[in-house]
Amino acid sequence: MTIKGTEILFVLSITAIFTISSIRKHRYVFIPIILLLFLFAKWSSNLPILLLQHLTGQEFGKGLPQVSWIAIGLTQQSQQTTMPGWWNTSAIQIFNITQGDTALQQTFARTTIWSSISGFLSDPQYAWNFFSQKIASEWAEPTHQSLYYSSFIQRGKDSSLWTMFTTEPNGHRLIAFQNVYQFIVYALASLGIATAVKQKQDNAQEFEVMCLISIMIMAGFFCFLLWEAKSVYVLPFAALMTIPASHGLQHIGGGASLAYRKIRRKSETKPGE
Repeated sequence: MTIKGTEILFVLSITAIFTISSIRKHRYVFIPIILLLFLFAKWSSNLPILLLQHLTGQEFGKGLPQVSWIAIGLTQQSQQTTMPGWWNTSAIQIFNITQGDTALQQTFARTTIWSSISGFLSDPQYAWNFFSQKIASEWAEPTHQSLYYSSFIQRGKDSSLWTMFTTEPNGHRLIAFQNVYQFIVYALASLGIATAVKQKQDNAQEFEVMCLISIMIMAGFFCFLLWEAKSVYVLPFAALMTIPASHGLQHIGGGASLAYRKIRRKSETKPGE
């Protein structure tokens, strides 16, 4: 949360699932403790900035209001990006025009948001194209901008390993491999969560873990549906998916093993037995 404010999604998800679990298990005494820990985590994430301001004697101000990021996420600057909702400099320009006035920035952002919503409601086809492209550009981009950001590091660009993986034809092969890998992880994660829900009576603890992960992923999905888009934002959620994906793979392995044993027993059974 200190490094990236939107990481509060993880803390909110953990708080939600722990609260629900406490209610379900009638352990109500833990609920105020959980909420206090959440408030403490949110407050403490501001401490490094406060400390830096104290040491440097500089006042950093409030920066861009959060609605500015949503305004970016609901618009497209075709001159700066080919994908809808992706980062552009519009909020920075408004910050400079208003000289950092938070109230004026919020007014600009709200006007942009309501204008975008009106456009979506008046043209559902445009809204569908906008959000489908935005979601795909965030969640179906297999590198999560890792190659893009790595290109800014001179040490990485000078390495033979970097050259081998990013130049053609290996660069194309790497992206193709990552596309397949991403699809497999997403498919196995869906299977893992589905099987955990189906078997919740038999393994309540595993069900709670899968619920926690599902809530985190859904929080990220709905947040970045509206928020300014970058595929690098999806990286923590993609890493989370490897947990239910491993459960899904284990379920497939268990099912294949069971099917093999049944076939083997049937083949070993003699006629007349």
